[in-house]
Amino acid sequence: MSGILLSLVYRLMPRGTYRRLAIEVDTCGGPTIDIGGGPGLLGRYLSSYYVDVDPEIALLREASRRPKSNEVLGVGEALPIRGGSAGFVVLMDTLHHTLEPDRVLEESTRVLAPGGCIEILDVDSSSKLSRPLIIIERLLGYPARFMSTSSILDVLTKLYLNVEIVDKGLLSVKVRARKGRPQVLSPQPRP
Repeated sequence: MSGILLSLVYRLMPRGTYRRLAIEVDTCGGPTIDIGGGPGLLGRYLSSYYVDVDPEIALLREASRRPKSNEVLGVGEALPIRGGSAGFVVLMDTLHHTLEPDRVLEESTRVLAPGGCIEILDVDSSSKLSRPLIIIERLLGYPARFMSTSSILDVLTKLYLNVEIVDKGLLSVKVRARKGRPQVLSPQPRP
């Protein structure tokens, strides 16, 4: 899909969604990695360091015109980000656009710092309302690899994240996962 059309699609997202995400970033801390962030709209609402990772160069060019935006050309399956460096990872309407959603979740966990959060807002494939959207996205040339809520939860749980469903609508799901802090185990006394 052309960068211009994608840019228009991003602008359809209600601004309140970005504002609410910015508040949630403050509870987990930064820096924030926005996977598939497109034109970097979330960055304008954040006070913490923000990195927009996207495979579309046209969208990253648009993002570069925004203050506080740091653009990285890349894909979620192989994030060019140092491990353990992100306080907050966002996948907003992104996961189903990737070729390997499970791998994107693994990479998101890899770059997440202890105590950091992953926020996923995506279409729930188990919803009957998702069927027309899947067809439309495939016609537009997207991979349209939608996951069900239970599949997302299974993958995140296997990655040892603490997971909660924040909101579940008729068509979409919002999931937050937090990476637990490493525990220091006390040595056991010898018998």
